[in-house]
Amino acid sequence: MKNFVFICSMFCKKAPEDSFLLERLFYVLPKKEDDRISMREFTHGLHRLCRGSNQERIHMYFAMYDVDGGGTISEVELRRLFLHSPSCLGTKRRERVRWARQCSDEVFEVAREGNPKFIQDGDISEAGFEYAVTKKPQILAAFDLGVSRKAGTDREAY
Repeated sequence: MKNFVFICSMFCKKAPEDSFLLERLFYVLPKKEDDRISMREFTHGLHRLCRGSNQERIHMYFAMYDVDGGGTISEVELRRLFLHSPSCLGTKRRERVRWARQCSDEVFEVAREGNPKFIQDGDISEAGFEYAVTKKPQILAAFDLGVSRKAGTDREAY
């Protein structure tokens, strides 16, 4: 996985040491072996993530966000992923943390407004995540690799 993260970080605008999102990508890409990925598996997985159907993309992103594998996404998990997203706004850590919290809160709010049952014990279900992404497609765009937003741009764009 270290080689995977290093190679991918060369193509992303994030620093190589900020590898959290790339590590999550490695774990959700379909592969035959847990600790290795072939070029074919890598390109197939990226194709599904970038060009797949909305359903495929939502399912893969949900798996990336579900860090503990519990079948739901906690606010902490989602906030951490927004914090590490290529679109995270802010030049100072405090600004980035605030932006990540606002984005996470918005996802949970949209899901809660859609159906209170989407939120289970404070976590969002896959159905709730799908609902929020359908209502706010820019949520997925926040994690497009290589996307860079400048501090001070409209937060609505994620």
